[in-house]
Amino acid sequence: MNITEFLEEYQIKYWETGSHHHVCKGWIGVDCPQCSPNSNKVRLGINLAGKYASCWVCGYISLPNILMEMTKQSYKTIKEKLGVLIGYSDHTL
Repeated sequence: MNITEFLEEYQIKYWETGSHHHVCKGWIGVDCPQCSPNSNKVRLGINLAGKYASCWVCGYISLPNILMEMTKQSYKTIKEKLGVLIGYSDHTL
């Protein structure tokens, strides 16, 4: 499962490159659940290559943590669905 399939499964609206002026190549944009939930301001970017997220207002945010916050799912569930896509390694637990 990739990150866009994951967001679609949880019905989280996202923007791809070119669909919003805040979304650059190699990123997808979402509303930040911390500073602008459901606002369509697209302040949070998820870097597809770097396995991290960054918000224009909040700064760097752990990708697993932000996905848990957006979906209300446990780390275990996120890890099972996305594994290495979120930077998971057996050595990090």
